[in-house]
Amino acid sequence: MHPPSTPTSPQDFAPTSPAFLSGGGEMGALMRAHVWASSPLGPPPSWPQPLRAMVRLMLNTGHPMYIFWGAEGTCLYNDAYRECIGPERHPGSLGRPAREVWEEIWPIIGPQIEQVREGRGATWNVNHLVPITRHGRREDVYWTYSYSPIDDEHSLHGIGGVLVVCTETTAQVLANKRMAAERDQLGQLFEQAPSFMTLLSGPHHRFEIANPSYLKLVGNRDVVGKTLAEALPEAVEQGYQTLLDSVYTSGEAYIAKGARFSYQGSPGAPGAERFVDFVYQPIKGRDGSVTGIFVEGADVTDRETADAALRAQRGELPRAVGRADGVQPHQGRVPGHARARAAQSAGGHRQRADAAAACPPRRARARVQRPDHRAPDGADGAVDRRPAGPVAPHARHRGPAPRAAVADRGRSPGG
Repeated sequence: MHPPSTPTSPQDFAPTSPAFLSGGGEMGALMRAHVWASSPLGPPPSWPQPLRAMVRLMLNTGHPMYIFWGAEGTCLYNDAYRECIGPERHPGSLGRPAREVWEEIWPIIGPQIEQVREGRGATWNVNHLVPITRHGRREDVYWTYSYSPIDDEHSLHGIGGVLVVCTETTAQVLANKRMAAERDQLGQLFEQAPSFMTLLSGPHHRFEIANPSYLKLVGNRDVVGKTLAEALPEAVEQGYQTLLDSVYTSGEAYIAKGARFSYQGSPGAPGAERFVDFVYQPIKGRDGSVTGIFVEGADVTDRETADAALRAQRGELPRAVGRADGVQPHQGRVPGHARARAAQSAGGHRQRADAAAACPPRRARARVQRPDHRAPDGADGAVDRRPAGPVAPHARHRGPAPRAAVADRGRSPGG
């Protein structure tokens, strides 16, 4: 007679294993093949009913689970948890004491295990950093997990072990950190941008964010969280809400050049006037509907003021020529050097006129000006014929222009 041969594979144990160890993939097979008699748990048929129930649940779920059982915290886990640890702990940690297996992170998990075993309640951690060594290197691993009691009336404090339900969230946490870094960079660009920017949401154009350049433009008012009508009622009166309504309804961007914006910094303070280039860019959701409007632009008051002054100076030349010819000027004085230049210019005009009189007459050619051509307008100087104030919504993509800049009567650039 020969003694029965020693089983060589986990499947050899299946017929004599308790039903609660059936199934469970690789870890189920390893548990059925493990020699439990030498462990603190003893043979599986003698395990306490609460432990058997938890093992049955653990082996037949796709969620990562781990059990610390008894005073030593004997380790049991399933296939889903096996994927979270490297060869350093799988399969060698099965049936071993908790502290022996998890020595490198015991300062983190040891107090939590004791809290549960002593009846002081379960633990819950979200995206918690628990670094572990796996696949030959120490990694910063993030977990969302809970430690819950497994009741057993025959154990100290009525708690026989600790059930760990966990999910590794490393990829999610790292992705969130990258997104946060990108948002922070964009936020810094938004705050430091020399152009003014603000984001309006909804059909009532509520301010969500505004950068320092925009706040400076509107007199450093507290606009965030308020609608345009609440924060800047004068902008509504000047037609800007009408433009925003049109952009929100049509979903088409609006671009303006040299638009005039008048505001009062505070009650009782003198009014201020600025000129701006800007774009109203609709923001659309996934379904294509407009959810808000992004406003970006630049304060071009200095440019518009300089342009108006240049047009006014150009308008003085015809009047200077007229005065040199003996035409009575309007009130005001012209510096001597300007009179000399004007007289010289007038002499040249007279010589050309005399030469023209001696030539045969030619067919006169009419001088045609475009509607927005800036030309002298009688004795009143140059007139900017662009429309003043905000342009009506139908003038899309043609920006509003500053109010007509007219040279003062009877005054020259140096008078």
